[in-house]
Amino acid sequence: MANQVADENEALKSQIRELQHQLEVLQLRSHFRIQHLAGSDEDIRFYTRFATYKHFLAFWKLVEPAANTKMVRITNAKASSASSSDSSQPTTTKLPPIDELLLFLMHLSVGLHLRDLVERFGIHRTTVSRIIST
Repeated sequence: MANQVADENEALKSQIRELQHQLEVLQLRSHFRIQHLAGSDEDIRFYTRFATYKHFLAFWKLVEPAANTKMVRITNAKASSASSSDSSQPTTTKLPPIDELLLFLMHLSVGLHLRDLVERFGIHRTTVSRIIST
C-alpha cells in the first residue's frame, strides 16, 4: 500500500513538472519577440520600418555594444549621480535588449500605445514606459 502511494505520488510530481514545462513554453510563444518577425520582411517593414529582417539585424549589430554596456537608464541616473559607483553595469530586465529595440521601434513606427505593448510583450507597464522613455 505504501509503495503504491509513493509511486502515485512520484507519478503526480512528474506530471506537474511536465505541465509546468509546457506552461513555460506556451508563455514564451505567446509573448511578442523579434523571432516572430524573422520569417516575414513585410512584418519587419510594418513594425520597424526596416526594409528586411537582415537590415534590422545589421542595425542591431551596430548598436548592440552600446546597448549592453554604455546605456544609462533613467532609473539608474539618480543612483549614479548620488554615488560614485560604476553606472556601466547592465540593468537586469525581462526583455533581451534586441526585443527592447523592437518594442521601441513598434512604438515609434506604428504608434502602438503603452497598453498594447504591455499585452504583446507580456511585461509590466512600468517596464514598457521605461523602455520607451530611455
